[in-house]
Order: sequence, then structure tokens, then C-alpha cells
Amino acid sequence: MQPDLPGVQRFYPPPLGRPKTASLLAAPPWLTAPADSKYTVIYPPTINYDYMKQRPQHLMDQFAADGLRVYYLNIWERQAPPQEVRPNLFVVHRAGDIHGLPRSHPVVLWMTWSESIRWIDRIHPDISVYDCLDDFPEWAPAERLILPRADLVTATSDALFHKMREQHQRVILVRNACEYERSTRGPSSSSHVRLRGATATARGASGTSCSLMPKSAGGTSRRKRLGGL
Repeated sequence: MQPDLPGVQRFYPPPLGRPKTASLLAAPPWLTAPADSKYTVIYPPTINYDYMKQRPQHLMDQFAADGLRVYYLNIWERQAPPQEVRPNLFVVHRAGDIHGLPRSHPVVLWMTWSESIRWIDRIHPDISVYDCLDDFPEWAPAERLILPRADLVTATSDALFHKMREQHQRVILVRNACEYERSTRGPSSSSHVRLRGATATARGASGTSCSLMPKSAGGTSRRKRLGGL
């Protein structure tokens, strides 16, 4: 029986089920993973790919760079075909477009939102991963339901790691980070925003490294760096 999770039903299509042979033959080319791909990774609707790029987008980018076929499902649907934004990574604008996903490779469902539990019953993945990002009280009810069904749990911090270890046997600590190349570029690549006498400098799309330079009374700047997560 599916849990009652108000407010998220609209993000989920009808159950996809396991495809039959006919649907394998009819699958469009973009839905067929390369023969040398070891896994197919699906990221269910949580945050749009092109909005505030952070951990989920970076992980999916890296999976694709490693040769895995990745389907990133945007949360806001629109009438547009899937887009291959980089080799092996397709942004899907309509969740129903992955209906008939061929099972030529093991399918990994990578979830960062506890209420994505519904997707386990919709695509029947071979491996379900819950990537625990935050400790929001609002996520707790669904989190208690998703953990027993996850094959693997990853956590972003020591506190979350120990919390997950109390509830799951297979937990891996995968800390947040920033792109070194982006965070070490010169001032010309930085974005400056002036807020009431203070200049905030943010480097990199991931937003994990920044500096604050509040103005002193004499007009000089004092720099304080906020370390990467």
C-alpha cells in the first residue's frame, strides 16, 4: 500500500511497471542505453536541472561522465522532448516519457527527497539509493517509509551519517564539495553583489565557496572566507 503524502501526487505519473518485449522494440533511441553502460540512473522529479545547480546535478553529471546513462526528470513538466544536455545525460521534461524503459542494464533510482518513495513502485528499480541531504522535520514521516526500501543510503555529514546508521545497515558518508577549478579562478570569474555596504563574492555554480568583505569605517575591506561544505 502506498503512503499518503499530500501535496506531491501531481509529480508522479501512473505506474510504469516492467516493460514487455514490445515496448523494448518500440523504445526511442534516447531511451536505449549504450551497450557499454553498466547502469541506467534515474533521478526523479525534485529540482529542475537548470535551477540552482548543486549536489544532485553535480552527481548526475559525474555519473554521465563515467559512462552511465542518466535520466534527470525535471519537477516542472512542459511539452518538450528530452534533451541530451551532455553525453549520456538526458533531461526529461515529462515523467511519462520514460515509460517503457528498456531493462538492458540494471536501473538505479537515486533519490534525494524522501517523498520520492512513490517512484520505487513506479519504475521498480534494481537498486534504490536514498541520498540524505538535510534533516528537515517535514521529511521525517516519508523518510521512515523510504529507509526500509532503500538498498543503500548516503549521507552528507557526520551527523546525518550517524542518524542514518541507527536506521539502516548500509550507509556511506559522501560529503558535499565544490569544484576546485571554479573555486580557484581569479576575480574576473566572480559575481559581486553589493548589500548595504558589504560586497558578497560567490564563486562556482555549486555555491559552496564564498567570501564576505564588509566595509570598515575607513573604507578598507576585511575578507572572511566561508569554507566549502
